[in-house]
Amino acid sequence: MRDNNNASDGDLFIAWALYLAAEQWDNRNYANASSSIRRAIVDELVTDMAGYTVLLPGIEGFKHSDTADLNLSYWFVPAMQDFAEMAPEEPWQALIDDGVSLLDETTFGHYRLPTDWVTLTADGVVSPAEEWEPRFSFDAVRIPLYFAWGGRDEGASIGSITAFWNDPAYQPASAWINVTTDERAEYPISRGVRAINAFANNQALPDPVPKEEDDYYSATLLLLTHMADDMR
Repeated sequence: MRDNNNASDGDLFIAWALYLAAEQWDNRNYANASSSIRRAIVDELVTDMAGYTVLLPGIEGFKHSDTADLNLSYWFVPAMQDFAEMAPEEPWQALIDDGVSLLDETTFGHYRLPTDWVTLTADGVVSPAEEWEPRFSFDAVRIPLYFAWGGRDEGASIGSITAFWNDPAYQPASAWINVTTDERAEYPISRGVRAINAFANNQALPDPVPKEEDDYYSATLLLLTHMADDMR
């Protein structure tokens, strides 16, 4: 089914790519396009809830009267950092800081892991979102990459994630785990996720050339992680 909603992480990537291109080639058109997307994100997708500045995953369906459904893997911290430096009057630094604070609240289950989707209530309670499976899964695996890439991996959740991946009792690590029931995927994390684990632990990354075993998502994570490593 076609989804007419936007995805705020994709918007951040586009705005950041245009910003970097404008810097590289001194191109005003790229800079103006980046600025236009950035302003739209701030106007339509950044909101306040329970004293936090948060990024809605899309324009429609995530902000409710007394709750907000959030996905912390949408916090693409490197882009937010550049935007914060360029436009300190805009809420980018607050987004980064509150994202780190929220991440410390999203520690569920035996391994104290964030779930892909969480709900933040008006009184500041964070819990796994009811409309999604309570899993640390294909979305949340990006959190260590984006927060470590931005140098904001000081929170407890990042260490909990790598501890889960490196637990010697369960190797190779499972692709996902239900934080409520401890049910695990019957297949392992991909090479792309293994690259994120290596990056978060300051270890050598897997070969960046995609292999036959890599699906598009694994290949994308692998290349993004090498990009992060080159820019670190």
